[in-house]
Amino acid sequence: GFAFQSLLNMRQCGIDFDIIFAASIPLLFGERFLQDASQVAIFKQGILANPAPQSMSDQARQFHMLEIFDGRRQVANIRAQTLVVHGREDILSLPFESAWLVEHIPGASVAELPGGHVVTLEAPGELLEVIKKFL
Repeated sequence: GFAFQSLLNMRQCGIDFDIIFAASIPLLFGERFLQDASQVAIFKQGILANPAPQSMSDQARQFHMLEIFDGRRQVANIRAQTLVVHGREDILSLPFESAWLVEHIPGASVAELPGGHVVTLEAPGELLEVIKKFL
């Protein structure tokens, strides 16, 4: 919660977008993505071009829910075939959390991919192959 609250506080205080962006992307991406200036620029442009950016109140509500939500008791009720995907450099969803899910969802398996929290952007090809193999 601390990192999210700090980002929200920066936004509420009117801190420049570039500073908030620079503070937030290391939370989301792995080193390979962060070192690719063109990829970072494309991601940033996508955020800036969003025709419906998240409001501050919606972001506050989202961050609050992340702090208070606890779905651990419901996990054992999952009956669908489940693949837990984890980014090797993810600092928001830690490896022990993925391991816990696999341990508590009947028949679940895990795939670890290169990158951080946003493996869909960092390793789309690898993710596609893992999903195809899983299905």
